[in-house]
Amino acid sequence: MENWRNYNWVLPIIGAIIVIISIATPVMDDPSVTYEDEWDVYTYRIYLDIWMVGYYEAGPYDGWVDELADLTDFLLIGIAPFIICFIGLLIGVITGIGAGVLGYRGDFRKNIALLSGIIMICFTLLFIIWVEVEWGPYIGETITYVDEWDDTITTSYQFDPGFGVIGPFIGGVICIVGGLIQQEERTIPIVSKKLGVTPALKPKFCPDCGGKVAGKFCSNCGRSLIS
Repeated sequence: MENWRNYNWVLPIIGAIIVIISIATPVMDDPSVTYEDEWDVYTYRIYLDIWMVGYYEAGPYDGWVDELADLTDFLLIGIAPFIICFIGLLIGVITGIGAGVLGYRGDFRKNIALLSGIIMICFTLLFIIWVEVEWGPYIGETITYVDEWDDTITTSYQFDPGFGVIGPFIGGVICIVGGLIQQEERTIPIVSKKLGVTPALKPKFCPDCGGKVAGKFCSNCGRSLIS
């Protein structure tokens, strides 16, 4: 495809679409939960999906992640990293689409495309670090508590990362690539116009007498020089 680099404005739009899809998918799902008490140890997986916006679904239950403690008795989750990082991703999406629209109009801003990709990746990293520090869902967290029968129970859980945290990395990289690609220089064909050369006026001479001719007749012999 000729001059394909001049279409690099499409990449920020593609990256933004991927991030939009990732926002619509869970950032973590189906954790494995292990219970250990004084008599037995057993592990099972539970249906639990959590989205970047802070919404969760767990079987017949749904709501906001800060309400999960009432459902599970051990998942103490704050909603702040979800809301803040969700807003950050939306800013990255709007910036990426804006860079693509400007490029479509012939005014592609590479710095805006780069900024959109950096925003997407940085806010996703912020989310992962924040939730890991707060309650460690990806590497697994172990909680020990005493139940109502005074039995000591150790619970560990670990979530699977969803496309919600994978997609923004992919979309961000695509936006950055779009900003790094150098557009091909447009060469303007130069039309070479040869100036018409007017031949130098040479004095005319009469073919009969050789006298110098000033006009249409020989001034010496009077011969007409009009053919």
